[in-house]
Amino acid sequence: MSSSIRPATIALATVGTLATGLLGYAVYFDHRRRTDPEFRKALKRESRKTEKLVKEEAEAEGIQQKQTIRKLVTKAQNEGFPDNTEDKEVYFMQEVGHGEATCQNGAVRPLLLEINADKEQNL
Repeated sequence: MSSSIRPATIALATVGTLATGLLGYAVYFDHRRRTDPEFRKALKRESRKTEKLVKEEAEAEGIQQKQTIRKLVTKAQNEGFPDNTEDKEVYFMQEVGHGEATCQNGAVRPLLLEINADKEQNL
């Protein structure tokens, strides 16, 4: 009989060691969080800073989307709309094709924002 250690035993020992280390760190972190007021303050500051950054990014993205929508609406208004029936039909089919292509590309949300902005502007 050989006295070598099986790979399953090595894997099990490794997983057990990692789990014990992770549990030890969790206990240490929890103890420090509960007993050290400076550590709690630092965690709160970091949390507030992260929330602020996320909020600023969301606001910047919203502003950018609004600017893009305004540009698109202005462009559509400058192009004008057809007057006779045949031109209206061609224009309509063009826009339907554009909308279908946009949906297939997965860009439905900006399109919906554009439509809502157009509705608000016409009110």
